[in-house]
Amino acid sequence: MIRVFLVDDHTVLRHGMRILLANRPGLCVVGEAGSGPDLFEQLPTTPTDVVLLDIHLPGMGATAITRQLREQYPGVQVLVLSMEAGVERIAELLDAGARGYVLKTAGLDEVVYGIRTAADGRPFLSCDIGFAALARLRDGVSPPEAFAPEVAGKLSRRETEVL
Repeated sequence: MIRVFLVDDHTVLRHGMRILLANRPGLCVVGEAGSGPDLFEQLPTTPTDVVLLDIHLPGMGATAITRQLREQYPGVQVLVLSMEAGVERIAELLDAGARGYVLKTAGLDEVVYGIRTAADGRPFLSCDIGFAALARLRDGVSPPEAFAPEVAGKLSRRETEVL
């Protein structure tokens, strides 16, 4: 059973996500918080596998929350859930230790897949983000190092076409 903790300052979004995830086998929402301090107050007594984290929160930002989670709870994976699709912001959160990033425009199946992937300790990017990175490769624009440091600028035109 994957234990999911929801962190979003919009109560209706948290409640809706709780209801949607309740019907998915192998997932259990174990907690909800509207801010970073609320999350850290509850985590010591709430065993959690994945924190589904909104990017815009009052008081403490998602990057700071992610860094603190990595330090204090290294076994807890962070999956960011946001409307923001800026490459720099995504890279910042991945650099801070987020396991993945999913857009709020994604369908429930994609969110669930992201949660399962993060829980397994594997990286996950929302399809739209992945396709945008591939388009940058196809167009000959090197992606940010955070997305593909080992291949940035090293692919031939044919390799990029195949990819």
